[in-house]
Amino acid sequence: MISVIICSVNPELSEEIIKNIGNTIGIPHEILVFDNRQASLKIAEVYNRQAQLAKYSYLVFVHEDIAFHSPGWGAHVIESLNLADVGMVGICGGKYYPAVPCSWIDIPHEFRRAGMLSRQDGELVTYDSRDNVQRFLSETKTLDGLFLAMKKTTWQQFRFNTYQELDFHFYDIDLSLRVGQKLRLVVDHRILPEHFSTGKFDKQWLKDAFAFYKLRCNPSPLYHIAGRREPALDDFAVKRMMERTLECRSSYYLLKLFKAKPLLFLKNTIFLLKLLFEKNGNKIQV
Repeated sequence: MISVIICSVNPELSEEIIKNIGNTIGIPHEILVFDNRQASLKIAEVYNRQAQLAKYSYLVFVHEDIAFHSPGWGAHVIESLNLADVGMVGICGGKYYPAVPCSWIDIPHEFRRAGMLSRQDGELVTYDSRDNVQRFLSETKTLDGLFLAMKKTTWQQFRFNTYQELDFHFYDIDLSLRVGQKLRLVVDHRILPEHFSTGKFDKQWLKDAFAFYKLRCNPSPLYHIAGRREPALDDFAVKRMMERTLECRSSYYLLKLFKAKPLLFLKNTIFLLKLLFEKNGNKIQV
């Protein structure tokens, strides 16, 4: 009933997740793994190719560096995808996406939605942030590409964009923003994966962030929450991007941030100076 699609660059990880899916999904499925080590295709292109080959009517696109800890999660996927107007199901995402070159997580924690496991001192700890503790679904405006589920008909309508300007990143945000204009995006908190790695915000990510901003997100953001002023949301994201450019030691992308959002950049000059002093070894609390 479900076709699981994986773009692999690590045979050991792909072998482990194949076993894990077989032990946890709980319903008939197939797993389509594409070894991308030699081809080095964009992940969006791999996903489109494999989705075309999928024999089932429900698709799950998943990274190989996770493990599911929730038995029978396949049935949850199908149940959620068959709710009215639901276009995609994920495991983490944001309630809004700012009009700033940024990640979906460059928002206050209270507006992130996720159900995930992580290990702290050898113990599995659950991170569960949802709209309502009595409900298993939270609505979002973005979903992380770590796990994306949709009907095959939804994929056929929207497909993944293979922008020449982008490398590995932002295919998930791009799809989220397009699908979200017509259908609902939800996080299903009954699906609990453990993620073995964290996001990599290097110079390639910065390059993709500004390319994507130019392609799709300038000038209007897409909000899902009400009663929150736009400047406050964008201001938060600009601060996070200042931190990311400094972490990558990139004055070039710091300048691009200034050109993209000059007023917000100038407003946060003192914040940036504090970051610079802190980076140089001075103990200044930001």
